[in-house]
Parts: sequence; C-alpha cells; structure tokens
Amino acid sequence: MIFYHAGLAPYLVKSATTIRKWILKEFQRQKLAIKDELANARSRIHISADLWTSPNSLAIVGIVVHYLDKNFKVQNHLIGMRRVHGAHSGKNIAEAMIPCFKISILLLVSGIILGITKVPTIPACEQSAESFAQISKTLMLGV
Repeated sequence: MIFYHAGLAPYLVKSATTIRKWILKEFQRQKLAIKDELANARSRIHISADLWTSPNSLAIVGIVVHYLDKNFKVQNHLIGMRRVHGAHSGKNIAEAMIPCFKISILLLVSGIILGITKVPTIPACEQSAESFAQISKTLMLGV
C-alpha cells in the first residue's frame, strides 16, 4: 500500500485521460492569456510563418505573432502549426493558416491591426499574401 499526503490527491493521475485533460486545460488558459495580451498590444501585431517538410514528408507551416506588450517589451508567440496539403502554393499555405487564426480568434479581436510582413523576393510569398488577404476579407465579411 502506498501512503501519500492528502494534499497531493488532486495531482495524482486517476485515469488514462487525466494528463490529457490537464494539458487541454493549460492550453485553454494560455490561449486566453495570449488573447488578452494581444488585445492590449502597444503595436501592430505582425505575423511570420515558416514552411518546412518534416522527416516523414509532411509539409508544415508554423505561425508566430510578434508585438510590443503593454510594457513595450517585444513578445513572440507560436500560435499554431498546421499541415499544408498539396503543392506549396500561396493559396494552400493561406488555407492552412486561416484555421489557426480562427482558433486563436486573432482576426475577430476588435481593435487589433495586423501587419503582415511580405517578402517580395519570393513569388510564393506574394501569392500567399494575396491569398491570405482574400481569405481574411471573406472571413471578416462573412461572404
């Protein structure tokens, strides 16, 4: 028989889903904290993305937001990693990124102006920015 302090009971794993529940609860807490920080940002919120292929040949795009917080300190947060289906075209990359913004409620937080950094030397980035602009316009207008 194992004896433990009664105060530890809430932290002991009781079932196979306990750790999963803890992780999801912490994820929701962090998501709300980042949303609050973004709502109080002192700068435009800039978005950067990086696309790569994983060792098992999956195309993945990572999305990061950059901004100055209420204390004018630079903040960077990974807000999502999404799989890109099909060719690495701007449209496919934008379509992979948009659900991340819906989940993060980034496009729906009032008063936030997004600064999308565009890299003009790479045609795919220009196409991605155009696709992103069209998809985000559709989301905001509900068309």
